[in-house]
Amino acid sequence: MKHREEGSGKLRAVTAVAFATLALAAAAALVSSCAYYNTFYSARRYYNQALRANRQPTKPGPGGSQPTGISGATSSLLDKSIEKCAKVITFYPKSKWVDDAIFLMGQSYFLKQDYDRAQKKFQDLAVYYPKSEFVPRAAFMIGQCAYGKKDYDLAIQVLQKALLEHRRAGANYRDNALFTLGEAYWQKKNYPEALVNYRLLTGGGRRSELHFKSLLKEGQCYFEMARYDSARICLSSVVLDDPNDEEVLDALIKTGDSYAAEKNLDAAARSYRDAEALAKDFARTPVVKLRMADVELAKGNYEKAIELYRSVVSDFPRTLYASEAQFRIGYIYEVHLEDLDQAAQAYEKVREQMAKSEFASQAEFRGKGLARLKGSGKKPGESETDRAAEPGFLLAELSLFQLGKTDKAIEKYLAVEDSFPKSVYAPKSAFAVTYAFLNMKHDTASAVDAGRRVIEKFPNTEYAEAAGGILKSLDVEMSPELLEKTIPPKPVPADTLRPGAAPGKIAASSADSLQAAKALADSLGAATGLQPQSPAGASRADSLAAARRAVGQEARVDSLTSSAGILGQAARVDSTAVDSQRVGTQIPRQEIPVDSLKTTAPAKVTAPADTFVVPEPEKPEILGKDEAEQDTSLAR
Repeated sequence: MKHREEGSGKLRAVTAVAFATLALAAAAALVSSCAYYNTFYSARRYYNQALRANRQPTKPGPGGSQPTGISGATSSLLDKSIEKCAKVITFYPKSKWVDDAIFLMGQSYFLKQDYDRAQKKFQDLAVYYPKSEFVPRAAFMIGQCAYGKKDYDLAIQVLQKALLEHRRAGANYRDNALFTLGEAYWQKKNYPEALVNYRLLTGGGRRSELHFKSLLKEGQCYFEMARYDSARICLSSVVLDDPNDEEVLDALIKTGDSYAAEKNLDAAARSYRDAEALAKDFARTPVVKLRMADVELAKGNYEKAIELYRSVVSDFPRTLYASEAQFRIGYIYEVHLEDLDQAAQAYEKVREQMAKSEFASQAEFRGKGLARLKGSGKKPGESETDRAAEPGFLLAELSLFQLGKTDKAIEKYLAVEDSFPKSVYAPKSAFAVTYAFLNMKHDTASAVDAGRRVIEKFPNTEYAEAAGGILKSLDVEMSPELLEKTIPPKPVPADTLRPGAAPGKIAASSADSLQAAKALADSLGAATGLQPQSPAGASRADSLAAARRAVGQEARVDSLTSSAGILGQAARVDSTAVDSQRVGTQIPRQEIPVDSLKTTAPAKVTAPADTFVVPEPEKPEILGKDEAEQDTSLAR
């Protein structure tokens, strides 16, 4: 009995020790499990905090530009999340949270816009944990990384494959994939394909979280395709039902742009006024005010336009918006009101707003041209008559080739010819009239009469020879006496009199005499709103960077050219890209139709060095606003 009790006691002791050992092992495992779970939980908490911080509205940067990237605080939170994920992967490689940690690390790198590292983490997940539930999501995220790196073709390829192979992935991932596909096609300016993907998010019974954002993009696609009625249908739904006020603001602005593209200026003005109330909540007031001023300018209400531009200068000083507005004030005075003194004063003030802006550079350029145009001193060898005739001739040049005011240009040329018949600009003006009738107005009869007048009034000059060539190309019969007058003078040494020079004096270089015209013609093309824009290329942006994506146009400067370097160069200007910092279209201005610069076949004859050299116009590029603004939707 005693032995039995001793044996039972020993058994109980052994059992107790075994249970204690198991309890300790379980406790140790539990502690270990809690440790790596707590580490991963901290990583996820930091990521969620960064995500919330990144969604907070941001204030405009210097000059009114919208900030890009993420804040320092957000980046710090993401670094902490990445650090915690790395600990899980390194110290607990066999835990069930490893694949979670790898995916979360990839998401953190993605939010930091470190797309290469993010892509590698998503790819590692598929390679080392092919059965993980995160593999389908990682496939979509690889496509998002390709889009972030601006490899749009690869993004399209990867996302389309992911949509086919992972049909059961989360709805949010599929919706984001469709939206990013639309954005990738948008960046490639393939608006019909972009529209297909956006519409997959706005149709059907289920309303995606991206419904209104996609509807806004639909409207923008229709706008770029010049289908303005369809654009307004989509945009009106955003305005009426979208709870996101910033998207409503974008829709109102784009609605106004669509009306402006159709030259329905009253309707455009109403849309911009509606947008103005929301604009101040998102630091977009100057964007809307500039558009409202554009409308008044297009209506011919120059004083009202100047008033609105001045309000932008006073309310948003030393910003890119103020720089643009001050530049436009000078432009109105110069081109529309022809008040050169006021224009020069306005241009001088542009640099005060933002010295390093494109508008400041163009204002300085145009100001120098205006100073030359007004006559800043007599050139050696230049007669008083030539000096007096030059400003009128230069204004005629600008009216013809940059402003598209052919009738006004002809009037100015004739005034120069009649008022200064002994100046070197008289024959040039006479021939310019011939050219304008033939190539701008396509009035052959008037061109023939003007050509005959050149030959009769300025016989045996290079201009008479050129006019005779035009008449011959038009199969116009000329008498022997008239033909005799088309024979140019024999070449003379460079240091002797040029045709048209005053007796006893050596004529001044024509290149010197027209430097102001070159400066003005080059810079005039840079005036925002002057260059012809197709409706499909009128989209603008809120940031300078987008703007340069949306637009950069080439201004054609066709003018009187001489062997010494008189006008006739095609000047590339880039300041219109700066104007494209604003969302939407540009109000059409008075400009030369592209086709009007083409020389008709009969008129392609050799002209003298001092006459027109008009290059064939390039095919106009259909641009895709406002370059903006600066992501694929409207950059905020």
